[in-house]
Amino acid sequence: MSIIDEAFFHTRHGQASSDFPAGLVASHLFDAELELRNLTTDTEYDTVETIDAKNPEERTIDEDKKLNAFQRAEAELLMMVLIFKLNVKIGREGIVTSSYNKEFGEGNFKIATPAEIEKIQATYLDRARGLVKKYIPSPAFIIATTSD
Repeated sequence: MSIIDEAFFHTRHGQASSDFPAGLVASHLFDAELELRNLTTDTEYDTVETIDAKNPEERTIDEDKKLNAFQRAEAELLMMVLIFKLNVKIGREGIVTSSYNKEFGEGNFKIATPAEIEKIQATYLDRARGLVKKYIPSPAFIIATTSD
């Protein structure tokens, strides 16, 4: 179960549901959850789900802060996941790389390159990391020693 819904996502990014193809956001909520679990840990995410299930009046200030950080990070990761899908227009003839009409969808635009998409995605990933940085485990280092 995701800790955000479409309404939270749209509000976070200042978008209307009509800005996205029907079902696109809902079909990627789980993907964003997986990204956040991978960024933090399953244990941290499970804890946030428990906090989310509580009555808001029963939450501590720290719990509210943690829930808010995770919800905002998940919304950023959802946008990161969606960027590629929003950038691709597929027709019967294949993937459209440019179009020369007057309106978006039919408009004068060029689809971003994979490198441009990765750069945009990195921005959303960086935002998500910043929001939950204190919940991201530190990498473990193994120090080799020698004996005489």
